[in-house]
Amino acid sequence: MTAHPPNDDGEGRKAGATRSSAALGRRVAGSAGLLWLLSMGLRLISTLSMLVLARVLVPQDFGLVALAASIIVILDVMTNVQAGTAIIQMRNPDKALFDTAFTLNILRGALAAVLLCALAYPLADFMETPQLAPVLMALSGPLLVNAFNNPYFILFARDLDFRAETRRRVTAAVVGSLASIALALLFRSYWALIGGNLVQAIAMLTLSWWRVPGRPGLSLARWRELFGFGGWLLVQQMVQQIGLKFDYFFIGRVLDPATLGAYHVGNQVNQLATGDAVPALSKALFPAFSVINDDPERLRRNYLEVQIISAAIALPAGVGLGFLAEPLVLLLFGPGWGKAVPVVQIMAPLISLQALGAGVDGMAMALGRTRTLAVRQGLYIAARTALVTGGWLLGGYIGIILGRAVAGIIYPAYNLALGASLTGTRMLQPLAAAWRSFLAAAAMAAAILPFLGQDWAAMSWFTLATTLGGISALGAVAYATSHLLLWTLSGRPAGAEQRILELIAQVTRR
Repeated sequence: MTAHPPNDDGEGRKAGATRSSAALGRRVAGSAGLLWLLSMGLRLISTLSMLVLARVLVPQDFGLVALAASIIVILDVMTNVQAGTAIIQMRNPDKALFDTAFTLNILRGALAAVLLCALAYPLADFMETPQLAPVLMALSGPLLVNAFNNPYFILFARDLDFRAETRRRVTAAVVGSLASIALALLFRSYWALIGGNLVQAIAMLTLSWWRVPGRPGLSLARWRELFGFGGWLLVQQMVQQIGLKFDYFFIGRVLDPATLGAYHVGNQVNQLATGDAVPALSKALFPAFSVINDDPERLRRNYLEVQIISAAIALPAGVGLGFLAEPLVLLLFGPGWGKAVPVVQIMAPLISLQALGAGVDGMAMALGRTRTLAVRQGLYIAARTALVTGGWLLGGYIGIILGRAVAGIIYPAYNLALGASLTGTRMLQPLAAAWRSFLAAAAMAAAILPFLGQDWAAMSWFTLATTLGGISALGAVAYATSHLLLWTLSGRPAGAEQRILELIAQVTRR
C-alpha cells in the first residue's frame, strides 16, 4: 500500500479557501470603500451645489421640488421590478435576460411617466400646492430618460468592478449640478433644479452605453424569472420609500413649503455622515455575498468586517456633524435656513449608526431572503410613521424630528438582530467588535465640546469658516489619534484600521 501524507488534500483545500476568503475580503473591502468614497463624493458635490443654489433660491423652492421628488421616488419604486438585482443574483445571465430587463425598464418608465402626468393635478390639489402639478409633469422627462439605460452596465457591479459606475455617477452629478447652478443664476426659479435633474439623467443614460460589453434588444422572453426574484424586493422597496417619504408629505401638508425646504436641506447635510453608506455598501456586498452564499463561515467573517469598517468611518462624521450643525448650516446656507439645524443636530449621529446595518440587505438578497427584508421594512415603517405622527401632535416640527430619532434607534437595532439571525452571530457582536471606534468618537466629542456655544451669527463668513475648519481639524486629529492609539495598545489586531490603511495605500499607489 502506498502511503500518503495525512490530510494533505484537506489541508490544501483549507489553505486555498483561506487565501480565497482573504482575497475576496480585500475585494469586498476595496469595492465597499470605493462605493463609500463615491457616495461621499456625490454628497459633497450635492452640498456644494446647494451652497450656491441656497444663496440664489429660497427655502420654498427647495421644498416644492423635494415634495415632487418624493412622489416620483415612490412611483419609480412601485414600477421597478429590480431587473438589475436579479441579473446580479443569477449565475449565468444570457442575452435573453438582458433583452427582457431592457424591455421591462422601457415599459415601466413609460407607465410611470403616464401615471405621473395623470396624477399631477389631483396630488397638487390634495397637497394644496398648485405649483406642484407642472413640476410633476416636467419631472416625467427624467423618468423616461432613465428607462433607456443599458442593463449590461450592471455586469461591472456583478464583477465587483465599480470604477465605471464611479466615473458615470460623478460625471453626471457634476454636469447636473453645473446645469442647475447656471439655470438658477439665469432664472432664479425652482425650474433650475428640474432642469438639472434632466441634464443629469441624460448624462447617466449616455454613459450607460459607453464602453459596455453588450447591446440589448427588445424581448419579454424571461419576464417570469425577473418577476419571480424581484417580487418581494419590490414590496420591500415600495414600503420603504413610502415610509421614508411620509415625513415629507406630512410636513408639506400640515406646515409649509419653506419648512419642508429647510427640513430637506438638513437631511441632505445629514447624508454627509454616511454618504448613503447603507445602500452603497449593500450594492458592493450583494454580488460578493452571492459568490459565498454557500459558505456560512466566510459570510460571517465578511459581514463582521464590513460592520467594523462602517462604524470606523461613519461615527466620527455623524458625531461631528451633530455637534457642529449650527455653524455649518449658517456657513453653507446663510441665516435663512435655521430650521435645518435641529434636523442635523438630532439626526446626524443616529444616521451614522445605521451604517452598522450596511451588509444586511446585500446578505439577505444573496441568500434569497427578500421576503424577510419586506417584513422588516413594513414593521419599521409602521413604527416610524406612528412616531412621526405622534411627535407632531406632541411637539410640532421638533416633535417630528424627535419621532424620527426614536425610529433611528429602532432601525439599526433591528438590522443587528436580522444580521445575527442570517449569520449565526450574536446581535451585539458588531458593536463589541467596533469598540475602538466608539471610544475614539467619544474622545473627538470631548475635544470639540469646549469650543461650542459661541455667537456664530456675529462672526464674519471668513471668521466662521476658519473657526469651523479649525474645530473640525481638531476633532479629526483627536479621533484618528485615539483610534490608532487604541489599536496599538490592543496589539494591532486585524480590523478597520488595517483595512483603511490598505485602502489608502492602494489609492496613493494609483
